[in-house]
Amino acid sequence: MHAYLNGCHIMEEEILKCLHQCNEVAAIDEVGMLQTFAKAFQTYYTSRMVYKFEIEYRDDPDTLVKKLSELKEVSLSSMPVVRASDARYADVVAREGMGERLPSACPLIMQPQAGGGWRKGQIGMVVAAPGAGKSLWLMNEAVAMLREGKKVVYFALGDLMESDFMERLPAIIHNKLFLEIAQDVETWFDKDETVQALMKNLRWVVVPAGTVDAYQVRSSIEVQILNEEDADCIIIDYDGNFASKPGTENGNMYFAGQELYNVVSSIARPVGKPYRLVLIASQPKNGVWEEEYLPLSCAAESSKKQHIADIMVNIGKNGKIRDMGAGIMAIVKNRRGQSNLTGYYIREGTGRFHFINKLQYKALGERNNVRDDEDGEG
Repeated sequence: MHAYLNGCHIMEEEILKCLHQCNEVAAIDEVGMLQTFAKAFQTYYTSRMVYKFEIEYRDDPDTLVKKLSELKEVSLSSMPVVRASDARYADVVAREGMGERLPSACPLIMQPQAGGGWRKGQIGMVVAAPGAGKSLWLMNEAVAMLREGKKVVYFALGDLMESDFMERLPAIIHNKLFLEIAQDVETWFDKDETVQALMKNLRWVVVPAGTVDAYQVRSSIEVQILNEEDADCIIIDYDGNFASKPGTENGNMYFAGQELYNVVSSIARPVGKPYRLVLIASQPKNGVWEEEYLPLSCAAESSKKQHIADIMVNIGKNGKIRDMGAGIMAIVKNRRGQSNLTGYYIREGTGRFHFINKLQYKALGERNNVRDDEDGEG
């Protein structure tokens, strides 16, 4: 057995103990099965140890960094080395899950020049000011995937409650006003067959802001949530509500952002496992909260976000159009497609985003200007 546990030497004792306790140990006798078992155990072991270190050394950052570095060396020692001449594109695409396009509720993402949908392994970031609709945008994306039978895990870190999901998702699914759904949530969520059919492929995790960090989210994904089946899409809402890492409480946000998005990248593209789409919400810098168009450089805290994100969708908010959410939505970065794709939107009372043309958008602004003049005269 030892010959097949390349890079797993630190874990051999635990693997052997596990094998001895396994009722079907006699069945694990082929090389391929043994390697698969070793890889699966290593993934579990790594996730479990990261979580353990987080708890034990939370107040000792130096030791925590050392322990995580040692664990990283173990992981790296078992990274697959592929001879290029042996690689076949079809095999790689099948293993990574990159050949399939995942659906989007956003017309900009679905445009052919943007890529015609999401791809597994991508990190998609939506940047919007408070109240502009980050969570609603993510829920619309979740619904689009659920309609196609995709499996989604939604991490709500602080801003949402479970009741918000139960009110907003039926509104988006059935294109009904929030107020109508809120009057009879049990009928629209608990008893509605369409909603319940879609909910079978959705799992949500709702925790208070500042209580979990990125490592704990990754451990939860690998050890608890996806122990039986993987997910097509992981949604994180939002990055600013992660708990601070030891050593970052004093304002070293560049390091914190870099660390966070390195972990997010490992969730999207785990070694030796099928890739997943990760969608994560982020806030822009305070100075642009009321801007109708948000540029690439608007993301708060760390430029690391801009480097790691494969697709970055910014939702601007036109402060002059006060009777509804409206502004410019734009793909400001696209690693595998066209950037600088823009559209004018209004956010409806159903939670859906409706795209309008430039003349309609301009008319909304003019209508609000007339109201401002009438208010001034009064």
